[in-house]
Amino acid sequence: MEEKTPSVVLVVDDDPLILFMAVYSLQADDFVVLGASATDEALSLLDTHDIGVLVTDLNLAGSMDGIDLARCVQQRVPQAHIIVSSGDDPSASLARRGSIAFLQKPYRSHQLTSAVRGRK
Repeated sequence: MEEKTPSVVLVVDDDPLILFMAVYSLQADDFVVLGASATDEALSLLDTHDIGVLVTDLNLAGSMDGIDLARCVQQRVPQAHIIVSSGDDPSASLARRGSIAFLQKPYRSHQLTSAVRGRK
């Protein structure tokens, strides 16, 4: 079994520009960050890294959406802080998932950093 790395922020977004901006912004603020463009890739990163924060888009291509990914991460890493972002109004689906934070798109890098820091 591979050794796990220290706690990191995992950013999942299927839009390459948003993914790049989010990863770059968080790294510039001294976070250790991993990026994934699909849920399967994100789930495999959970096996080898100590994920402390998940930032995921609500609408993802593939076998699951951001809420399903968040639930998977919560089951595997219960102490992880979960942030879902979207340009849509997620209030109905997120209201039923009380421990998931929401970040409205489009967001600025300082808003993302603040949301990630909000876990402390």
